[in-house]
This record gives sequence, structure tokens and C-alpha cells, in this order.
Amino acid sequence: MDNVKIAVDTGASGIKVICSVNGSEPYAFLIPPYVTEIDEPKNLIKDPNFDKENLWIKMGKNYYAVGSLAKRYGAQQLIKPQKFINAPVRIFAAIGMAMQILKIQSEFTLKLSLLLPPAELNDADIIMKKVASTIKSLEFPSGKVKIELKGFLIEPEGYGFLNAQDLELKEYDSVVTIMMGYRNISMFDTNRGKPDRPYTELIGFHDYLFDISSETSIKIEDLIEPVCFRIDDDLKYYNRQIEIYNYQIEEIKAKVLAQEKIASQFDPPDQELIISDSREKLAYCQKNRNRDTQKLIKLTDSYEKRFYHLIKCDGKDRDYQDTKIKKVQANKYKKYVKRLKDWISERLPDRTQIICIAGGTAKYLGDDIYAFLAEKGEVRKSIAIPIELDYDGEIYRRNLEVSTIEFKGMESYQNQYKHYICDEDKYMETQLERFEDVYGLFRLMK
Repeated sequence: MDNVKIAVDTGASGIKVICSVNGSEPYAFLIPPYVTEIDEPKNLIKDPNFDKENLWIKMGKNYYAVGSLAKRYGAQQLIKPQKFINAPVRIFAAIGMAMQILKIQSEFTLKLSLLLPPAELNDADIIMKKVASTIKSLEFPSGKVKIELKGFLIEPEGYGFLNAQDLELKEYDSVVTIMMGYRNISMFDTNRGKPDRPYTELIGFHDYLFDISSETSIKIEDLIEPVCFRIDDDLKYYNRQIEIYNYQIEEIKAKVLAQEKIASQFDPPDQELIISDSREKLAYCQKNRNRDTQKLIKLTDSYEKRFYHLIKCDGKDRDYQDTKIKKVQANKYKKYVKRLKDWISERLPDRTQIICIAGGTAKYLGDDIYAFLAEKGEVRKSIAIPIELDYDGEIYRRNLEVSTIEFKGMESYQNQYKHYICDEDKYMETQLERFEDVYGLFRLMK
């Protein structure tokens, strides 16, 4: 019988899962967050080789679609309901997909762990009882399963990230952990190793998008991509590259002139040999400067018109609308950052020594929040995860033997002057960051 370990974060932006079987290398994958109950299950397809596009669960007498299938049934991305309401369905969805990915047979033992907002930990017993009673009568598209639940760990959001810092918590008066997610922001203090002062507030990234949507009439799900389309670093990179090439070109031109003066004293064949290398370098620099100039022009145009595909009107009205949306976003961004800072300041202990901060919203805000926190204590904003993603759609595979990627938020590609990471790799790394907390939770499981 297989022994399975699964850690789950049932976040509003996606169900994040890390799993392993029989002590093997763990896998990480993501399921879209949509969940809906199915009134007429006769149309659900049974398939031993089902994938994330056709994921449904039978819990007792009730049927639920999850992820892409639920979206096709009209499910919406729900923000307000507390996590314990849909947590059991999403946990079982994680189990079903883990079985498919790891090729687990229908009978196995399971150790399970889950993250909850700190203020919702009082609901842990409700989730545990629901999971323990329902896990005995589960059915997936592949058929019925027989699972022996050997352990169930529930920890506050951020605890996995905190655990992965490898701190001796008993040595500190105050280590504050802040999680800034799509649905909410949560915080708890750890005083000499004991968690204390849990807070949770529904002012996540969704709240910021909602404020923009309310003044632009653009749907929240359509705003996510252009709002997150922050290419300031790319613009800086190409501007800097062009500066470097211009400097090099001037240096090489001066060298060519000097070499031509020397070469004029020799016969024609020797003249060409003396200056050919410098001319090749000059051509190379000019070619690359032109290439990066074109990229800079495209990026600038793309950045300036990142809302264009959402605007219905044409001509000057289009430009007016685009400018209006940008102004709304800039205004809402300032207010959102201020609101978060005020919320944190109100709850942050005076004696804080270390602040651990994680979550996609924190990565998006970057130094606007990191610099603010650095005035309050030592900031920890990343962990190292031995993981490589071989992504296909929304599934990510973890391979310990390949490489170790250091998580340092966006900094891993902000040092552009030495090394540039292409958009595809940047996307992969951004997705990996979403697993920091659940990876730390997975490490906790014995």
C-alpha cells in the first residue's frame, strides 16, 4: 500500500499542492480555485485517465466540479466565504489530482496538512471532522478510493514560510509573520516560540482590483494581467544596455581610429589585419544596440498601451480611456499601499525583531512594502526551494536533483546588468514563488 503526503493551500487565486508518495521527490501543482456543486451528475464523465480539465468529486451523495470543469459550469471566483466552507472539497481535489500525477492506486495511507488564515484557526476542528468523515466515501472520475488518514496537520498561513527560515524561534521576543495574498492579509506574532496575536483582514490583491474595477467598469479577472504587467525592470535593463553599447561603440571607434593611423604605415594586407578585430567588435556592438533599441521601443509601446485590449472605443476616445484607467490605477495603488501600511502599523508589536513576509501581493508591491517594513525590523522575504518547474498549463513538477533556485522575490532578475532572464523563465519563477508557504508546510510533515 502506498504512503502519501500532501500539503495544501486552498488560496482564492488557486489551490496550491505539494505531494509525494513513498518518500519520493515531491511534486508541486496548481488547480484553478473554482468550485461548484453539480445538481445533475449524469453528464459527468468517468475516466481512469482524467486530468485537471475534468476534475470532479463525489462526497457522500453530493457531486462537485473543481477547477476548469467548475468554471465551465459557471462557477465564480469567490472571495468572501471563509476557507473552511470549501476547504474539504479543495482538499479532496488535491488528493484526486495527486493520485493522477503520482500514479497512486485507489487504496493508500495519507498524511495531510493544510494552511488556514490565522483568524480562521478556530474552524480547524470543523474541517478535520468533515474530512475525516467524508474521506471514507470519496469517488473521482477514476472510481472509488479507499484512504486511511494517518495524520492531519493544520497551521496558520505563513507558518510554513516561517518554518522554512530555520530560525531558533525561542531566542526571539518577537518574530512577526505576514502573508499578503489574493483574498486577504494575515499576520501573527511568535513570542519565544509561541504563536500569538493572530489577525486576518479581507484586503488582499482582489480588494485593490475591485477598487479599480468599480471606477473603470472592467471586470476584475480582465484587470489582473495588465495591472500586474510591471515591466519597469525590463525598461531599465534595455536603457542601461543601450548606454553600455553606446559607451563601448565610442571606445571602439576611438581604438579603430588609432589603429588606422598605425596601419597606414603598413602595406594594405597588413592594414586590414591590424584593424579587422576592432571592426568586428564595432559591428557586433552596433548590431546588439539596434536589437535592444527595437526591444525597448516595443516594450515602451506595450507598457504605455497595456489596457488597450480591454477598451472598446477607437481613436482619441481610446487614448482618453487608456489614460483614465492608468490614472485610476495609480490613485488606487497609492491608497491600497497606504491602507496596508496603516493596517500593519496598527498591529505590529513595538518589540519586533524579525518580519517574515510572503505572498503574491507582497511580491507585486516590492520595495513599496519591503522598505517600509525594513524600518520596523529585519525583513525576511524569501526562502530557498530545491525545485524546478516543468510546467504544462497549470501543473508544475518538482525535481530535487536538477537545481536549486534561490527565492528572492523579484530580485533574482533585477540584477539585469549582469544577467537577464527571458519572459518565460520569469513567468516560471513568479509561479514558483506562490509555493513558498505550502512548501514550508510540507517540510513540517513527519
